[in-house]
Amino acid sequence: YLGYTGLLSTGITAIIFLGLVLLVTKFLQIKLKDIGLKKLSNWNKYEIVFMLLIVPIYFFIFYYFTKNRFVTSLNENGWELLFVTFIFYMCWGFYQEWIYRGFLQTELTRRYGGITAILLANIIFTFGPLHFDLIYQGKFIILGAIFLIGLFFGAIYNRSYNLWIIAILHGIGDWFLIGLPSLRVKKFISHIYLFILIQFYYYPCHL
Repeated sequence: YLGYTGLLSTGITAIIFLGLVLLVTKFLQIKLKDIGLKKLSNWNKYEIVFMLLIVPIYFFIFYYFTKNRFVTSLNENGWELLFVTFIFYMCWGFYQEWIYRGFLQTELTRRYGGITAILLANIIFTFGPLHFDLIYQGKFIILGAIFLIGLFFGAIYNRSYNLWIIAILHGIGDWFLIGLPSLRVKKFISHIYLFILIQFYYYPCHL
């Protein structure tokens, strides 16, 4: 799907990692609500409206810039495989946000405050094990986009302490972006920069 060759192994790995991070959370006796996985009944109206507005916008923007590949994949593989792939990438989104925002940023906030925590957690997220290979490949535009998107996720988490929001957005982004045609990356990334600024307007972050 979208250029990815190891779908099954990647999906299984995502599920295993997500299961492991859940076990670690339970082992450390950390309450899910303390890392942003709060019940829907505890969401405020602003969070609910934000999700209802942003998720469709996210889908539309990502689909618009990847629609040729998306339609080709749909015709070749059908909705069933696309749905399975979506679940796999949602698992990856939750796993990454659980680690870098739920665990790391929460603890850094407790020690150093919101702004410092956002910056430190995002530096580790961007330049750590997940994306370290991009440095050697010289893909600094992509790293810059990852850093800005990470700042957005970190600010959202700092504002709401709602891990569901950023994990879902992260999963959607991963689903569309993996295998994005290289000739269109720069154009797409430029729109991501703009989209982040638009979202800050709709979700003000009082740091």
